[in-house]
Amino acid sequence: MASGKRKAISGALTSFVLITASIVISLVVVGFTFGNLTYGPSPTVKQNGQLLIVYKGGVYYLTGEVSSTGKVTVDSISVNGYIESTNVEINEGVNNLSVTLPSGFTPEEGEHYNVILGLSDGNSLNAYAYYG
Repeated sequence: MASGKRKAISGALTSFVLITASIVISLVVVGFTFGNLTYGPSPTVKQNGQLLIVYKGGVYYLTGEVSSTGKVTVDSISVNGYIESTNVEINEGVNNLSVTLPSGFTPEEGEHYNVILGLSDGNSLNAYAYYG
């Protein structure tokens, strides 16, 4: 009789392990498919040349060219103590960037500014921008 119970427990344990493994594999596949999980190093984002601050329609923008080794999102922007959330995608390769600067920030003509772009991978880009 003990042998029959052991086989039943062994079969139940095997089923449990297989079901658990299937669930974990499914979650990993879904995570990679929808971009929630990544494999490998974070993308490197660099400023290409000078970035400019432009004024259009009552709003200041940071514009210019950046390059990236992978897809990442700018999720915050900070300049002169002002910070604001944003959602601007940077794709792999060369990108023409246009990000709204934080409200309250008013640049002075002819000045350079250090603008910090917070990235979705936890890194940041310290950009140097000119307002002319």
